[in-house]
Amino acid sequence: MIPYISIPTWDLGFVVIDPFGILVAIAILVGFFSTKRRAARVGLDPEEAHTMFIWIVLGSFTMAHIVSMVFYFPERLIEKPWEIFFIWAPISSMGGFLGALITAYIYTKKRKISFLAYCDVFMWGIVIAWIFGRMGCSIAHDHPGALSDFFLAVKFPRGARHDLGFYEFLFTLLVMYPITRMLGRKPRPDGFFLTLVPIIYAPIRFMFDFLRSTDYGNIDLRYLGLTAAQWLCIAMLLASVWGLVRVIRKGRLGTWPEHGAQEASPPEQEPMPNDADDK
Repeated sequence: MIPYISIPTWDLGFVVIDPFGILVAIAILVGFFSTKRRAARVGLDPEEAHTMFIWIVLGSFTMAHIVSMVFYFPERLIEKPWEIFFIWAPISSMGGFLGALITAYIYTKKRKISFLAYCDVFMWGIVIAWIFGRMGCSIAHDHPGALSDFFLAVKFPRGARHDLGFYEFLFTLLVMYPITRMLGRKPRPDGFFLTLVPIIYAPIRFMFDFLRSTDYGNIDLRYLGLTAAQWLCIAMLLASVWGLVRVIRKGRLGTWPEHGAQEASPPEQEPMPNDADDK
């Protein structure tokens, strides 16, 4: 089993350093630079991707908080409705995905740029960012699961149990990241990664929620036997499968700048005759 490791916060007087917050900040930075680099590689405007990423982060955190308050802590929202404006906590990762999608749609429509193309590069960056984000959850142990003697269970103070943040960290690192990087080595139609990543993630997240704790930490509300995240997973999976089929059938496979440059290179010219040839 995995030992329970708790890293305390450091209060420096003028600022409190939280390990979870540090890893979330690293996740945002890594995702930001990965998105810009991918945009440049596939022939999109890196600066446009840069601005879009910032807006998506703001939109995703806002919606993550709203979904969490409405579906996970409704009693808290009723008691203190002004907390709906405190977007830093609590948050829901599935709400974050929804907020990112809505923000990206609004931004691309306003800027008159390709929604599918720019969402693809954002999704490319979010996969590696997710590794660091869930690493933070693993350290904070903020997603405790049911009691278990599974070999990857974590020895919580009140008994060994599943640590769902840790499981997602392993899944993203060992499955989602390698798959996307392998498939991203050659051009794909716009919208490919936007639809593929949710197809990979949604079933795993759906199953993980059945392992959530019912006796430790925050107890999730159930709607017809499922959590709010599980209902969002169902919607995400159905929409993504439909979208991926359309992308594969109707999407245009573009060429990356370096490939286009190679294809457009002028043919070799015949050598000009020299004086010896004239004689």
